[in-house]
Amino acid sequence: MEERFVVKTELDKKGCRIVARVRDRKFRYVRFAVILLGLLYIVLSWAVRDPNALLYTILLGALASLAAFRPQIQGWISWRAVKDSARDSELRFTDEGIQVSSSAAQGTNLYSKYGKIVETKEYFLLYPQKNLANVLPKADFTVGNPDEFAAFLAEKTGLTVEKLRL
Repeated sequence: MEERFVVKTELDKKGCRIVARVRDRKFRYVRFAVILLGLLYIVLSWAVRDPNALLYTILLGALASLAAFRPQIQGWISWRAVKDSARDSELRFTDEGIQVSSSAAQGTNLYSKYGKIVETKEYFLLYPQKNLANVLPKADFTVGNPDEFAAFLAEKTGLTVEKLRL
């Protein structure tokens, strides 16, 4: 079993934020609309001299902040949920499948298990489930070239690698 690519990595906060940003990409317009409507409501409440305008400003400002920073908050929460012992992992990509090993678990995954592959400037994200991703920093490849990795995954999984600018 020849290893084509090996990635030895540690899950970091930035990787979790990238996963959250990819997941929330389709909701960015909704977040923008919520923030815009909140600002409009604040302006109107002050314009009509509503006695509760200050309260509305504080509450809607807090909600707008949560909407604007949701991916960052969600990424941090995801990172905190992963046990320290499970953050370090090594993935070995062979022609047969992916051998995953960490101090928490070991196993082999078939390429057919993955349903989505995303490439960003610094990461590859492999999704075996809708809301679960293997985060592979391009800088952490110890065997193989990250530039050839997308073509290898596309061949093995039969999926198109989605390239995103985040």
